[in-house]
Amino acid sequence: ALTQALEEALGPTPPGAGSDGGGGRASAGPPLSRGEKDGLRMQIEACWNIGSLSRDAQRTAQRALADDVTALVHGEPATAAARDAASALFGKGDITSLDAATLRDATGELPGADLAPGTTLLDALVACGLVDSRKSAKRAVDEGGVSVNGTRVDDPARVLREEDYLHGQVALLRRGKKAMGVARHP
Repeated sequence: ALTQALEEALGPTPPGAGSDGGGGRASAGPPLSRGEKDGLRMQIEACWNIGSLSRDAQRTAQRALADDVTALVHGEPATAAARDAASALFGKGDITSLDAATLRDATGELPGADLAPGTTLLDALVACGLVDSRKSAKRAVDEGGVSVNGTRVDDPARVLREEDYLHGQVALLRRGKKAMGVARHP
């Protein structure tokens, strides 16, 4: 079943298929060579057996496959931008280092609200859905679990400032390690 699914997805590529839109699969470039298809096929088959790998090996394999597929579909510059955005949002990357377009794409699906500079951080956390009340927001700040653009905030009276809006667009709010929201400049 896997081989049949791969053949349907990857080839053989009909003549004239590729970026000109003629028949077959959609592509951002020329049709895949046989070697590229074989390499991608091996990576996909390895994913079927990924459960037998250690967690670190699984993550490495998943990242490699994601990078290769993204590079095939969107090109290397888009792959690098996606990698930087993922690192900034979910790893140890710096959100302030992202360019405006990557920042907009990376934060586009996050919950958020249009909030003007001067809005209190407590109100921003509630408006973005990261907490359910100002009391919960204050507790989160007091416990050291809130950051703006990756910088921990320890003052519950803090307000969003113009310079918090990266590229004049968004301020990334985080509660804990995983809960994120975006204050969008109106």
